[in-house]
Amino acid sequence: NSTLAITLVLSASSTYPRLSAATPISAPSGTNVVAIKLTGTNLSSSTTIRLKKSGQSDIVATGIVSSSGNTILNANLNLSGAATGDWDIVVANASGTVTQTGGFSVTP
Repeated sequence: NSTLAITLVLSASSTYPRLSAATPISAPSGTNVVAIKLTGTNLSSSTTIRLKKSGQSDIVATGIVSSSGNTILNANLNLSGAATGDWDIVVANASGTVTQTGGFSVTP
């Protein structure tokens, strides 16, 4: 397993989602269920997670569960038919959206 350091976005909002790590940072295309773990702050169970890549349909995470005082999100990604290459990790809550450009790689 690999971990990716995530660039933080500065915000005056105390409830803005913040990411510090994502694990894993890659998985093969065609995998039906990839469990992903995001670490940060303000990551409640109402937070949404998706992978975004230009020219492709978003991959929306399912089964999102928040733990450790809203500092960890566990979710599942379905990479069936996903294009290979780097995808952005997009995390959003009611206060805002954080995007880690190229934060997840779909491999052949």
